[in-house]
This record gives sequence, structure tokens and C-alpha cells, in this order.
Amino acid sequence: MTGIDWNQVRERFKQGGYALTAQRRLVYEALAQSGRCHTPHTLQAELEHLGINLTTVYRALEVLGELELVEHVHSTAAGHGYAARSGSHVHQLVCQSCGRVIEFHHCDLGPLIRRLARKHHFKVEHHHLELHGVCEACDTPQLGQEGHQSEMVRGSTTAT
Repeated sequence: MTGIDWNQVRERFKQGGYALTAQRRLVYEALAQSGRCHTPHTLQAELEHLGINLTTVYRALEVLGELELVEHVHSTAAGHGYAARSGSHVHQLVCQSCGRVIEFHHCDLGPLIRRLARKHHFKVEHHHLELHGVCEACDTPQLGQEGHQSEMVRGSTTAT
């Protein structure tokens, strides 16, 4: 995520009936700026020097998830975690090696979803697509992990 639109974030909190506390802001900012998936424990370790404890991280993630500002990532190298969302209908490519999260839009699953819904007499309310593999930097031995960990890696792309 290249930049945080704090006006949009504040509006989401207002619409959801929540206050944007300093702690929630710090947790969201850490996720959004990293461009990676984090577990609650890795977030807490990163924010510990600011007085943020693990319970606060879990509570903040619960609210941020309810407001659709973060998304649960089901399987990463570090285990289950969370990543910031940049839009309302976003899917992810998740690197199993470094935790990098690349968002993409336009998954083109609409026709398949409609066909499955008709076939099974099922009303689909939403869907989530998360693809796991290895990013280019982790897959290319020359690039390795150095420098790769700290670069801003969250980017949007379109599925082809």
C-alpha cells in the first residue's frame, strides 16, 4: 500500500461506530506500511516500544477486520496472519517465503461463481481469493532476501 488515506480510514471508523484510537491507528499503519502479512505476535513485537501489548493488537485487528481495513491471510510462512486492504474487492498473492502480499483486482470469477450458484441453488454473498506461492525476489537466488524485506512491496495488479 503506497499511502494511507486517513480521511477514508476515519470515515470507515465513523460509519462503523468506532473511534480511531491511537492504538488502532498504530496497528493499521504498521500493517499498511509493511506491505506484508503479519501475525498478531509480529505486530506486537514491532509496536512494543510504543507500549502496544498483544491484547491491544488482537482487539485492534478485530475492529480493523470488521471495518474491512485488514484481511485475514489464511496461510503464510509465519502462520495465519493479517494484511492491510487497499480496496473493497481485493484478492492477494501471498509469498510463502517472505510474507509479501501483492493485491490484485478483477479476478474474473463472476461467470464461474454464477454458474456454481445456479447449479447448487446457492446465494453467494461474497468471495475471497488468496493464491500462495513464491515471489520473484524469493525465487531468484541472486536477489535473495536482502533488501527485499524492507522495500515497499504491496502493489495492485490485474489478473490475466
